[in-house]
Amino acid sequence: MQDQQLPFNEPTPVRRLMVQKCDHCGAKMVEYRHSLSKSLVRALFKFWNVAGLEPLNLKEADLTRNQWDNFQKLRYFGLVEQCEPVKSGIWQVARRGEQFIFGEIGVPKTAITYRGEVVETCGDIQTFREVTGYYYTREQYARNARPHVLDPTDGAMP
Repeated sequence: MQDQQLPFNEPTPVRRLMVQKCDHCGAKMVEYRHSLSKSLVRALFKFWNVAGLEPLNLKEADLTRNQWDNFQKLRYFGLVEQCEPVKSGIWQVARRGEQFIFGEIGVPKTAITYRGEVVETCGDIQTFREVTGYYYTREQYARNARPHVLDPTDGAMP
């Protein structure tokens, strides 16, 4: 069989996104999509292993460069909170973040933001185990156990 020469196709021009700019400040008016990746969730887990629910400077969490640069995206999913003053580098895992780590809740796969604020979430709800592929051992659960304080008015017997 004889080779056939395929017709040469001109490359199609790349379509540029028409981005509107704010009339007052000139800022781009665009929304950004952020996915909850395995690297982000591992950063959350690493930070939580060091700090629990206590505030901690990111410098002390031994994160990779990628984890450090993207750590703030975890706030779009309600998993971490930035502490005041904002530029201090101090963050803490939110209660929701710990619930996510323990598999008590799931979060949407994608958050859409506009100027740093979440405007929409979408995608399947994911659990910690689904994103990372791993789960806690008995020792890890035991290490993070908290004593339960009995309320004498609830009728429970000691």
